[in-house]
Amino acid sequence: AGYIAHRLTGQHLLGVGEASGVFPISQATLDYDADMIAKFDELMTEESGSLNATSILELLPKVRLAGMDGGTVTKEGAAILGLPDSFASRNIPVAPAEGDQVAALAGSLIADPGQVACSFGTSVCANSVGDRPFKGVSAAVDHFCAADGRPINMIWLVNGTTFMNSTVDMFASATDITRSQAFETIMPKVLEAPPDCGGLLALPFMNDEPGLNVTKAGSAGLYGLNATNASAGNAVKAAILSAMFNLQLGSDVLTDQGYPRTELILSGGVTKTPELGQILADVFDAKVTLFDAAEEGTAWGAALMGAYRHSVLQAAGTDGDGHESWSNYLSRVDKGEANVEFYPDASRHEAYNEVYAKYKQLLKDVISQST
Repeated sequence: AGYIAHRLTGQHLLGVGEASGVFPISQATLDYDADMIAKFDELMTEESGSLNATSILELLPKVRLAGMDGGTVTKEGAAILGLPDSFASRNIPVAPAEGDQVAALAGSLIADPGQVACSFGTSVCANSVGDRPFKGVSAAVDHFCAADGRPINMIWLVNGTTFMNSTVDMFASATDITRSQAFETIMPKVLEAPPDCGGLLALPFMNDEPGLNVTKAGSAGLYGLNATNASAGNAVKAAILSAMFNLQLGSDVLTDQGYPRTELILSGGVTKTPELGQILADVFDAKVTLFDAAEEGTAWGAALMGAYRHSVLQAAGTDGDGHESWSNYLSRVDKGEANVEFYPDASRHEAYNEVYAKYKQLLKDVISQST
C-alpha cells in the first residue's frame, strides 16, 4: 500500500494502521513509540560502532491518521494510472495508504470498542476494536491499529472452514454431486443437529496452528463417533464448531483482560451459508451481523477512507480542523437494507459452553500426548 501511494504521490507516508505493522505505535501519541525508537537506535549504535548509524525515525514513513493528508496525485502518478497530465494540476487528494486488514475494518463499518470484524473462511481472522492497549504478550493475539489509530487485537487461525469443506466433499463424492449441492442438502441437517452433535467432537488441524501451540498437525479428526451420532449433520456441525471454538480460545485471552465484545461483523466464505451466523452468535453470546456487501468489504473500506479524506477537505479545508471523527463518519454510512442479523439464545449458549469445555479438554489431551 505504501509503495503504491508513494508512486502516485511522491510522498513517504503511511496510514497509522499500516505503519503499526512497520514499527510499534504509541497509543498516547498515535505515532511511532518514542521509547522503542530510542532503544532501537541505541542497539544500532552499539552494533554499528563508528559508522554513526542513522536514527530509524529518519527512515520510517511519516504516520497519518484517517482523513489526514496522504498527498496528491502527481504527473508521474497520473501516468501510472493512464490519466492525462492535466490531472496532476487538479490536486486530486489521496487518502493515507492502508493495508487490507484496516480496509476490511472500514468496510465492516467498525470503529467502536467491542465491535469485532470476523472474516470466516478457509482461514479465520477476528479483529477486535480495543479501548486501551493490550497488556503483555500472547501467541494467540496480534496487534495493529485501525485507520484512526484505535488499538486492534487480531486473532488469526490457519484452520478455518477447510475441515468442514472436506467433510462436505466426502459426502458429496459418495453421491456424485457438487460441493454446492452437498451444502444445500447437508446444511439444514447441520442446523437441526444438537449443540453437542450427539457427543461428537472434532479437531480441525489440517495445518499447524501456532497461536494455539498446535504443531505436528496435518490431519483433522472426529472423536466420539458411534452408531447413534454418525450422521452428516453431526459431523459437519462438529467440524465448523471446532473452528469457532478455536476462535473462542483466542478471544478468551481478550475476555480475561476485560475487553468488551458487543457485535461480530461477519464476512468471508462462511457468508455463503449465512445461517451459520446463528451458531456463531450462540457460541459467542453476541450479536452477529452480515452486511449486504460482506464479500466486497475490503474494497468498500478503501473507498470509504478516500471519501472520508474528501469530507475532511470539504468540511474544513486542507488543514482538516473541525471535521467529524472517523467513528462518527462510519456511523452515518448507509448499511443497506439486505443486512442479516442473528441474536444469541441464552439456552443454546449455555449448551455450547458445555461442549466448549469438553473441546478444550480434548485439545489439551491431544497436545500433551504429542509433546
